[in-house]
Amino acid sequence: MQLRNQLSSGGLLLVGLSLVGLSWADSVRAGLITGAEVFINEIHYDNAGRDVGEGIELAGRTGANLHGWLLTLYNGSNGKAYRRIELTPVLPDSGNGVGFTHIPAALQNGADGIALSDVAGHVIEFLSYEGVFSAVDGVAAGLLSSDIGVEERADSPIGQSLQRAGVGRSASDFRWVAGLPSTPGSVNINQTFTGNQSVPISGSNWLLALGLSLLGFRYRARSRVAASSRGTKGRQIGSARSFFPRSIFR
Repeated sequence: MQLRNQLSSGGLLLVGLSLVGLSWADSVRAGLITGAEVFINEIHYDNAGRDVGEGIELAGRTGANLHGWLLTLYNGSNGKAYRRIELTPVLPDSGNGVGFTHIPAALQNGADGIALSDVAGHVIEFLSYEGVFSAVDGVAAGLLSSDIGVEERADSPIGQSLQRAGVGRSASDFRWVAGLPSTPGSVNINQTFTGNQSVPISGSNWLLALGLSLLGFRYRARSRVAASSRGTKGRQIGSARSFFPRSIFR
């Protein structure tokens, strides 16, 4: 039922966008496509000698807009946040409807953690390595971390990372593994994403999709009438962009 609702509402949005002449890129800039099904896909925090290439990789649907999302880094010894990273990218098309982005970040060694939260402040994931702890402040305050079960050591070879492997589409489909070559910004070693997925739309965006669809039908009907009255049947006038503030297309 949930998948059917996602498909119907997602399809309705795309139909509505098409009818009023909005492109996918326009919809992303307008904030209609959001970062659903985004998750932490790779972590690197420690290696032999001076740490090199530390950071966090996120994976999700192509076109997911991460503007306003946060990565909050936590110190496991006291449960306090030590850094907040504001996210801005729109996930690119890396193939099969999936995109990746790598966020360079100096991560603490030891039993520490990472919280990924969306634009509404909801915690999507609160992961830790080398132990479990509760956050006492920040977006994950009061939450218990989930240990990924693998770790890096002070003698780990340079160029390796902790990453999700397996076959699927969602975070729960994959397992964390260690000791593999790092793949920042691309699919992990031994990781396969199955079939393309539609973009899920819910709540206010579902209503917006319906509104766009109705607006699109009205726009086309008016265009046909105007074209017919001038003896130029089939020619459309005006622009869908006139229905929207210019700011969303910048």
